[in-house]
Amino acid sequence: MAAVLASSVQQLADTSGESSANNPAVIDAIESTSQHPLFVIRHGSKLHAITVIGVNLTDPQCAYPRVTVTNARGVPLNQQPTIEAALPTRIQLNWPGAAELAPGSYVLHVVPKKKHFLLGCSAQPQALSTLQVMATPQFAVDYTLNAVCRSSDKANATARDVVLGSGELGPISIDQTTAAKTIGMSACADPVRYTLAAKVSYGDGSSSSVGPITQAADANITVGLRGGLSLTWDPSLQQLFARLGANRCLGVH
Repeated sequence: MAAVLASSVQQLADTSGESSANNPAVIDAIESTSQHPLFVIRHGSKLHAITVIGVNLTDPQCAYPRVTVTNARGVPLNQQPTIEAALPTRIQLNWPGAAELAPGSYVLHVVPKKKHFLLGCSAQPQALSTLQVMATPQFAVDYTLNAVCRSSDKANATARDVVLGSGELGPISIDQTTAAKTIGMSACADPVRYTLAAKVSYGDGSSSSVGPITQAADANITVGLRGGLSLTWDPSLQQLFARLGANRCLGVH
């Protein structure tokens, strides 16, 4: 998120530069149709429309403003949003192609028109805002589940360590938020306790580890992982679950 914000600020600085005018048009925010703030679009999301919020975005006495979206190099996109409705404080845009944009930075340009006495409507300096498109994040969780087991040999009651399973759960994404795996218990008929360790790998190449964590054989083990992931071992079901929690990052669709 910090990188996205820094990129947005730099994109605005690179694109701005027009002279100021009286009562200029200003974009304060971009929102989804559900009125949530929006500055990052996940590639492949179901976003089809946006709302531009600001001041002096249009003059009711003139035609709709000109709205275009360019990439980071200033090249207009092939598929542009269309205006559904426009008021001085908000413009509703239909943009079916937004979710299919390649990851990167994009600039929204709004060029309003203003009515002048005896001169008609003329174009005003543009207002700018940025949007970022990012690849849908995917996660893969590597796990190792061990058990301490009582020996079935009554003459030798010494407990022994057994590796019940190790491998990968995933990939997990916004669209597929849960992964599960059944762990066979044939190697440990009488467990005393379980130990779980996990490592999650992220789409950007980074990783995060947790554990090993040990619990008694009759208790679940749940570990939290960076990025809203959790990993749970349920001995009663003999299953391992990886879950991606609800997205709490405001401004990401």
